[in-house]
Amino acid sequence: MDREANALRQLSPPDFLRDLALRAIRQGIFTNELKPGAVYSEPALAKQLGISRAPVREALRDLAGRGYFDVIRNKGYRLKGLGAKEIRDIYQFRRLVERVALEDGGGKLTK
Repeated sequence: MDREANALRQLSPPDFLRDLALRAIRQGIFTNELKPGAVYSEPALAKQLGISRAPVREALRDLAGRGYFDVIRNKGYRLKGLGAKEIRDIYQFRRLVERVALEDGGGKLTK
């Protein structure tokens, strides 16, 4: 048998845990469990998630790079809130996308 054809890709637990932490933190943001303006620390979030600090740190750095958090040196990460402009932009985007989706699927609806 060809060994390379049946070889499994090596798992990378830190990346896997980072992705899980990233999803959990984003869900907390979107469900308003994490509050805008509050400062969150790596150890506290890691304890809540039941994982080590390293994957939480990587997830928070990723989210800070995407603009979700401000880094507060020696304290943690402050969750940014949405301003009026961001909220308007989101609703404008949704209005455009949902309109197109309704127009595209509208002819396919039956009683």
